[in-house]
Amino acid sequence: MDIVQGFLDRTEAWRFLAGKKIAVELSIRRETFEIVCFRSGDGVRGLEAGVSLHDIRELRRGKRSKDFQGGADGSTFADSQCLVLLHGDEFQLQTLSLALASEADAVKWVDGVGFFRSSPLAASYPFRLSVWIFRTFEWIREAGE
Repeated sequence: MDIVQGFLDRTEAWRFLAGKKIAVELSIRRETFEIVCFRSGDGVRGLEAGVSLHDIRELRRGKRSKDFQGGADGSTFADSQCLVLLHGDEFQLQTLSLALASEADAVKWVDGVGFFRSSPLAASYPFRLSVWIFRTFEWIREAGE
């Protein structure tokens, strides 16, 4: 239960993408089983990225991604503070490269993602169906705006 409580608040992090470092806030949408990144810097507010927990293939600790190299200042973060989420199709994996504020946050996210990934697998069919319906409804609502 402590893991679930830890994810109710947003966690400060930095997303590395194509040589850029972007300040984001991480959280998990429990209604849709998604990890979402909200842009938090420069007064700009909006959804930066969203990854379904079903699509996550692997979660790596450390700077094991090309996104940490290049123009972004990834050297200010220790390996223990960095995470790389591999998600998508088996042959076309995409990465979500993140650096968190502390090593404790990184450990919390590794444990929490593992917990949340296992919970939908044990869920009943009606529950999974309701999640799918909610996701579809949200997608249609956002497309209409």
